[in-house]
Amino acid sequence: MSSKPVYDELSISSLFTVKGKIALVTGGGSGIGKMIASGFAHNGATVYIAARKEKQLQEAANEINETASGKVHYIVANVANKAGCDALIAEFKKRESKLHILVNNSGITWGAPFTDFPEAKGWDNIMAVNVKSIFYMTAGLADLLAKDANNQDPGRVINISSTSSVEAESEGALSDEGNGVWSYNTSKAAVNHLTSQLAITLVRRHITYVPKSPRISSHH
Repeated sequence: MSSKPVYDELSISSLFTVKGKIALVTGGGSGIGKMIASGFAHNGATVYIAARKEKQLQEAANEINETASGKVHYIVANVANKAGCDALIAEFKKRESKLHILVNNSGITWGAPFTDFPEAKGWDNIMAVNVKSIFYMTAGLADLLAKDANNQDPGRVINISSTSSVEAESEGALSDEGNGVWSYNTSKAAVNHLTSQLAITLVRRHITYVPKSPRISSHH
């Protein structure tokens, strides 16, 4: 029997193609999220970008669509709480019946003095956007990610972490002199562990996870 079909499956275009896939990128209007969306769209995927600022989303979608073979759409959303995540999920489900790739990229940081670090903006909001949104977005879209997924072509979730997740220094490059980003570093360490928890939970449904830690954070 010919081995040609096997070699066809091992080709670059077969192993790494995203052509025809549907992706959702939170925080996709700028920075790392916009770059990720552009990469998917230029390789033939249909991409939805979501963020709070509609003008920024419009500009990003228009820019990418000028040259991409895939198509970028946008959804205005705020993932700072469960209601915002649920609203984004509901709007996405109005437009698509399945999802192949979820990129949890939305993230924020906050810097302030050690002895005057605010609770709501410094801790609560950072943990809500950077950590809780990953849980609620993934849980709410798990059924769509699992639809038609199998061990050869699983649903994919990419969680954007940071090298700050393993750094103990809170007063450095990400904050002004005299300020620290204690909650940001902590939140990104939580992202790493949450990714492992979700991976163990959903692998049986053929949904796999990738924690990514860019060397330079775009979440300022």
